[in-house]
Amino acid sequence: MALSQEAFDLFAPRLREDGTLVYESELVEPHDLPDTVEQFGVPATRFAEQMRRKMVLNIIVMGFMTAVTSIVSVDAMRPAVEASVPSGTERLNLAAFYRGYSHGLETLGRPSMIP
Repeated sequence: MALSQEAFDLFAPRLREDGTLVYESELVEPHDLPDTVEQFGVPATRFAEQMRRKMVLNIIVMGFMTAVTSIVSVDAMRPAVEASVPSGTERLNLAAFYRGYSHGLETLGRPSMIP
């Protein structure tokens, strides 16, 4: 995952040839990657700003990653999000998660879903 150009430039050389790159599409310009690397961009910063809470950017990215990879299921992520955020912010963070998840589904050409 690369949320800044600096992070991409530093860590992209370590990405496996069959790896997956998730990146902040409005801040990162991927380059010099093997054709075998799957690449998925998400405008997470803009989505967080639209929610008027920049602090949810990472949760948006987690939702996006859940949709575009098979690392973990959406059903497993919901309780993980609820358990890992400050008390009283669960609703906001779940909304952020599902915003990213829906964008990931759209990226894959699947119907979006925002509960």
